[in-house]
Amino acid sequence: MVVRSGFQVDLVDAETKKPFKEHEKDGKVYVEVEPDTDYFIAIRRITQEGFPKILSLYSVDGKKLDYHQPHDEIDAETFYQGIWSRIDGKDQIKALRFAKPSPAEAGKGYEGNTGFVEIKLYEAIFEGVEPVIDHISSVELHPSVDAARASSKKKFLLTKAGTSTIFDDTKSDTMSWYSKGKEFDRISFNYCSALGLILAGVLPKPDLWTWQRMKHPAPSGQLTAPFKKMRHKDKVIEVVDLTDEDALPIFTW
Repeated sequence: MVVRSGFQVDLVDAETKKPFKEHEKDGKVYVEVEPDTDYFIAIRRITQEGFPKILSLYSVDGKKLDYHQPHDEIDAETFYQGIWSRIDGKDQIKALRFAKPSPAEAGKGYEGNTGFVEIKLYEAIFEGVEPVIDHISSVELHPSVDAARASSKKKFLLTKAGTSTIFDDTKSDTMSWYSKGKEFDRISFNYCSALGLILAGVLPKPDLWTWQRMKHPAPSGQLTAPFKKMRHKDKVIEVVDLTDEDALPIFTW
């Protein structure tokens, strides 16, 4: 949880709305996440600091989400942000998803060391009341990095569109319109898998067994390391294979 400039902000699981585990290093917030998990940006204004009314704008991995959220002096509820659309006068927010990026063309693709979520806060300037019109989001999230980084199993994650969706059944004919005034503050999160955070020095390196299991996870549905049979001094013995790719040598004694 980040509490700053009167706002409380989290990255939360789309289904449970529980925040992901956070770590701090060198004044930065790192969020520990897993691939193929839908999430929302949860934001709420809890105290009045700065301007009476504030706009929050969102970007993930450097891409803007093309809308803003106005905040009163104190928000009565938490707002869950993702990919916003309005259909038949009703709002809906599609979740974001942590995902393994695809290989990019040479010289292209995301260049950061972790995924990055940023929330910018601005003074909200009231421009008037307008009729509500439908809006279909044009945001396209197709995460890609250079081929070497994309080949890592769980190390590097970026954001694409998820499937979980929040529907608001409230329908109105008019809406208040605001423009951006002076920038007030920025709140940001770096996110990565646990393995990536260990390699980045954010988390301590675990014991050898756990470390190898994180680097070489067991095949899906297999909860324990498999036993392999091998011959040693005319005897057949069983040894534990720490990887799913036979990437480590088997030591004998």
